[in-house]
Amino acid sequence: MRRFNLLVIFLACPMMMFGQLKIQSDGVFKMNNTLAGSIGKSEKTNVSFGYGTLSSTLLTGNWITANGFEALCANTSGNFNTANGYRALYTNTTGSYNTANGFGALYKNLTGNFNTANGYSAL
Repeated sequence: MRRFNLLVIFLACPMMMFGQLKIQSDGVFKMNNTLAGSIGKSEKTNVSFGYGTLSSTLLTGNWITANGFEALCANTSGNFNTANGYRALYTNTTGSYNTANGFGALYKNLTGNFNTANGYSAL
């Protein structure tokens, strides 16, 4: 198991948080024994932060970034997607080259490609 010392500063919070980042052999990484994210299940090219992100058991997509509760949780073979926010790109399965920023952005996108949505429930 690789370990890194990391200083984390949360700008939204008036206090600084210090911790040790631990990367487990299964690709999960933790900060102070709290789940911080995962590199995903396919070729280690995916990064996710938040409960239920990239949680599809059929995940084969690559180059994916998901941040926020259940962001991109249904993604299977979609590639090059970025989802930031609560359930952003929530139902996406095979759509690729999508960017969703905001609460529920691109929520109902299943197979659409090359979309960009910014804001609360955008598109």
